[in-house]
Amino acid sequence: MRRAARPHGLPLALGVVALGSACIAAGAVGVLAVGVIRFQRLLLADPVAPWPDAAHP
Repeated sequence: MRRAARPHGLPLALGVVALGSACIAAGAVGVLAVGVIRFQRLLLADPVAPWPDAAHP
């Protein structure tokens, strides 16, 4: 019976590079998603609401 050949050399390097690139891309998408959500919340905040006054509860 023939043993399965283990990947080595160029195929292994390409696999590692592809996996690393996928992880970096996923992280970038996550950071952008969080940034968009925070920016939308900032835009939806009421800018004309008066500050709460401690003298008038």
